[in-house]
Amino acid sequence: MLLKHFFSFVLAVSVFVSVLGCASLTGKKKMSQKERAEILMRIGNGALVEGDPTTALQNLLQAEKVLTESSVLQHSIAVAFYRKNDINRALEYAERSVELDSNSALAQNTLGALYMKKERFREAKDPLMFAAKDPLNREAYKARTNLGILHYKLGDYKKAKNNLDVAVRSEPIRACKAYYYKGHILLRSANFDRAISNYKKASEKLCGGFSNAHFALGVAYSRNKNYELARKKFVEVHQLFPESEAARQALDRLKFLP
Repeated sequence: MLLKHFFSFVLAVSVFVSVLGCASLTGKKKMSQKERAEILMRIGNGALVEGDPTTALQNLLQAEKVLTESSVLQHSIAVAFYRKNDINRALEYAERSVELDSNSALAQNTLGALYMKKERFREAKDPLMFAAKDPLNREAYKARTNLGILHYKLGDYKKAKNNLDVAVRSEPIRACKAYYYKGHILLRSANFDRAISNYKKASEKLCGGFSNAHFALGVAYSRNKNYELARKKFVEVHQLFPESEAARQALDRLKFLP
């Protein structure tokens, strides 16, 4: 993965240098500061896609010196800081992004999600609702999922379920977290079969890398007294995600299975 990031970055920089060189060789007008900044922003966004927030920030923060009023750039910086687990700075840039463009569903959803990270649940509601209701938002299911999680954390399980249901109906393949929290709600009411069904959906296909969902499925099996299935799942969690917190909890659970 690191090698992949390296070559992606080299390619992006090569494009940058090539553009500069061509402009010089052909005698064309030199690239403006804005044009350079826009290229840096594209390189930064490419690094984010590749999972390299450090390289992303190096380029995005340079671009910010020129593109001071770009909501899109502010949002990208917020995402980069979030990926580095710097929630305070991520929130600062997300708020700025929404200030610059309050109609951006993407920025509103990110802002709401960051408020939730800070446990500022009441403040999270309005931006998430805006993103969820935007008819042009292709990823409205993410905002619906976040609203469901918000209401779950506030103890309003009916509203939580309603929002999570909307999320899974709109994106039945990608709504991993929505299935996961639906499983939590069902498990609370001892509806084990349906909880298991939702945890399975939260941990298969595109959701296969969701370690917490795999662990939760093991817990649901155990609660339903399917101890052999629980044992197999906990062992699988440890094998698939050996360095994760889910793996540590799975090992603990294995000790107490009958």
